[in-house]
Amino acid sequence: MARARTCPFCRGVMEGITLERTTGGPLELEVCRHCDGIWFDAGEQFRLMPDATLYLIRDLQANRRERRTQPGTRLFCPRCGDDLAPTYDLCRGTQYQFFRCPNHHGVFFRFFDFMRGQGLLQGLSEVEVDALRRRAETVTCPSCGAPVALPADGCPHCGTPISLLDMDYLTRALRQLEEDGRRSTS
Repeated sequence: MARARTCPFCRGVMEGITLERTTGGPLELEVCRHCDGIWFDAGEQFRLMPDATLYLIRDLQANRRERRTQPGTRLFCPRCGDDLAPTYDLCRGTQYQFFRCPNHHGVFFRFFDFMRGQGLLQGLSEVEVDALRRRAETVTCPSCGAPVALPADGCPHCGTPISLLDMDYLTRALRQLEEDGRRSTS
C-alpha cells in the first residue's frame, strides 16, 4: 500500500484496509474513519464482490471516529492534487454522486453515495419528500451532522442527498449480499 493519503472530503488521514474475495485477489483501498469516505484507485470499485462489499460496510460502521466537517467546497485527488470532478450515475432509479480524478487516478465515494451506488439505499419519491416536509422543518445530515432546513434536496454543507433509510429494504439487500457471497464461495 502506498503512503497514507489525505481524505478529499474532510482532509483527515485515510487508512488502508484489505478486502479479501474480490475479483483478481485481495484489494487494498483507503477509507476515512472520520467521514466514511472511500477512495478507489482506478477501476477498483468494479472488483468488489458481495462478501467484500458487506465487509467494507461493516468495517466502516464499526470503526468510525469523531466526525470532521469539510473545510472547503473543492475536493482534491489524494494522488495528484487536482480537483476531483463531481460525477453522477443511477442505480435502480436512484441517483448517486462520486468524484473522479481527471487524470484517471481513481474515484472518491461518500458512504451514503457508495450505499446508493450498490443499490442498498433508495432515493425518496416525491410523495415521501412531501410527507417528510410535513413532519419536520429540519433534519440532521447523516454524513456531516449539520442541520438541513426543509425543503432541501441535500445538505447545504456537504451535499449529501436527503435519503430515507428503509430498514426492511436494507435488511433484504444485506441478506442478498450475504447469500450471494455464500454462493460465490461454493
